[in-house]
Amino acid sequence: MKKKIAIYTSTRADFGILKPLISKLIQLQKFDVRIFVTGTHLDPEFGSTVTEIEKFFPKEIFYRVQQSMKEDARAKNLFVMSEAIQKYTEALVANPVDLAIVLGDRYEALCFGLVCASLGLPIVHLHGGELTLGAIDDKFRHCLTKLSNWHFVACETYRQRVIQLGEQPDTVFNVGALGVDNALSQKLMSVEELKANLGVDFKNFNELYLFTFHPETNAKDYGAELLKTFLSGLSKRLSSHNGLVVITGVNSDPGCEMIKEILQQFQNENAKHVFFKESLGVVRYLSVMKLATAVLGNSSSGILEAHSMKTPAVNLGHRQLGRERETSVIDLMLPSDCLKIDFDKLVELKISLAHSTMVKSIFGNGQASTLITKNIEEILQKNTFNRTKEFFDLQD
Repeated sequence: MKKKIAIYTSTRADFGILKPLISKLIQLQKFDVRIFVTGTHLDPEFGSTVTEIEKFFPKEIFYRVQQSMKEDARAKNLFVMSEAIQKYTEALVANPVDLAIVLGDRYEALCFGLVCASLGLPIVHLHGGELTLGAIDDKFRHCLTKLSNWHFVACETYRQRVIQLGEQPDTVFNVGALGVDNALSQKLMSVEELKANLGVDFKNFNELYLFTFHPETNAKDYGAELLKTFLSGLSKRLSSHNGLVVITGVNSDPGCEMIKEILQQFQNENAKHVFFKESLGVVRYLSVMKLATAVLGNSSSGILEAHSMKTPAVNLGHRQLGRERETSVIDLMLPSDCLKIDFDKLVELKISLAHSTMVKSIFGNGQASTLITKNIEEILQKNTFNRTKEFFDLQD
């Protein structure tokens, strides 16, 4: 009987990263692959992005676990987490698996890890060892590392950090970032196809920017002041240079309503230069990224994927502080930094990247999904996934 693997996804962002791995595991035909679909995927307010998953994978392999993503202001996301733990437990008790795969650092993902560990289900963790000091997710990621049995990280620095957290070296693999797999292998849409699909003629604009901003959950104002300052400068640039900014939706973190209001006001004031889409999906998002003059905001995609797409990125604030990054990423940490941004240099950097014959990434060469699949196959064949988890002490 095939081993059953559950792959957890709760947002459009983690599904976009996981897509090549899910495809590889299914294509191998050696596992009973199940997609554990929950969180904002099933919430109309966040675009009901389960429809994006359904474009690529059959519905019959889904777990669908509906949970409320509405937060109580008194306790932020704790009530969401308590409901998630209950519902995830019910789902996995009713339909047990042999191995669970979870990515990253979100609070819902931590709930999934807690449930799996408590039920004795071995966990494969992706993208551990990273730092995002401007977000509470940083703590959740390291908690998931300690709950997990096997670790697949995006670069050697992250591998060493996971080992530093006490994980056995032979359970930690540097495979690169799955996002680079997408960037290098995903078939993209042409300008004409995007026009037909989105109803926007990008050729009518001189510059194109892709913008995503999530709450900076460790900041008192969630990054609102910095965002307003940056958008003021962006507004002037769009008007003076006939630019267009494509904005994607805000995630479900605490502070999301405040950030949404700021972006809505910006859209109202710059209607001719703003196109908003709650979720573009993997293919459209990467297709716009490839065309874009730059990626703006604080999404990890600006750190992980943009360089491989030969597109520079402007990273706003401290949300991604601590991550390794390419030289094509420009950091604007404070509102005062946003007043100094040189959009002309961004245009020059885009041209330089576009004409480069080879753009190497510190996050691998697009083989992460192949390497992860190979190692998972070996783990299951050797039946070592249930071995006792011991703390690894670094030697002086």
